[in-house]
Amino acid sequence: MERTKKELRSLYLWFVYSTLLFLLGARFLHSFTLSYYVPFLVMVITRLDFQVTLKTVLFVGVWMDLVSSFHSLGVYPLILLATTCLLYRQRRFFFRDSLSTLPLLTGLFSLLFHLLLLFYTALFEARPPMGRSSLFNELLVTSLFDMVYATLFFVLPEQLIQRVTKIRRQTS
Repeated sequence: MERTKKELRSLYLWFVYSTLLFLLGARFLHSFTLSYYVPFLVMVITRLDFQVTLKTVLFVGVWMDLVSSFHSLGVYPLILLATTCLLYRQRRFFFRDSLSTLPLLTGLFSLLFHLLLLFYTALFEARPPMGRSSLFNELLVTSLFDMVYATLFFVLPEQLIQRVTKIRRQTS
């Protein structure tokens, strides 16, 4: 129980950090596509039980819907929940504390999320079909950028925080 509260507190700070990155990215990188909350959602998937994960993903999806003007209301929560349900059991194939887990699962989550989003767009939106280069860009390049984003802005800061905490414990 105490571990879960500590994890939730830590993940709350990571959500605030993701929101800050989202706001800064929207301001300075508006022509660049990144899934700002995907690394946070992968952290939630790997650290919390299924019920709490679904609640958190639903909250983030509603938040993304509120700040986005791209799709009709309810699309992001639906697709994020579907992606989470598909990937939640796959987390057992990855080590939680490995440096490569977060970027790899972020890339996989991003790829599946964008694939489901494109499928939804093709079925329900009145848009022309995408060309192969756009499809390649949307699926693979965005997923690769999300992996790099997860490494630079989540894995490295988390490692830095852990090292600083360890040094503080040793000196006190």
